Amino acid sequence: MRAHGWTAPTQVPVGWSVTAVRFLDETTLEVDLVGPLGTLVVTERHGRLDTDALSGTERNFVADRTVYVLCATPWHAAWQSGDTVVEVVAATGSGDVEKLVAQFPLDAYDEGVPARITRGWGTMTQTLAQP
Repeated sequence: MRAHGWTAPTQVPVGWSVTAVRFLDETTLEVDLVGPLGTLVVTERHGRLDTDALSGTERNFVADRTVYVLCATPWHAAWQSGDTVVEVVAATGSGDVEKLVAQFPLDAYDEGVPARITRGWGTMTQTLAQP
């Protein structure tokens, strides 16, 4: 995943394994995991999390990152990891799920000129490559 520009956890918690990986489109990756508590789905989208739109949303802090809880049942949360918005949907927001969240890099969204040029170039080349 990292080799193709996607955010990836440093490791998957013990008892969890990846069962499927699929691209929904050029900017969205979906990963299914199965573990002791059932199945969870991780969705990654290149871009920036609109925290202004999430004002009033419950916030949890997991391993020094702000995680926005969009729904409690099923547990649906989102956070920023570098240039990627990561979402997890799981039956519950258990300790195992939080362990997975904590394994994602804690990098901030890069607003620097080189990063903006790289993102713009990537968007332009994807657009030109489409029929």
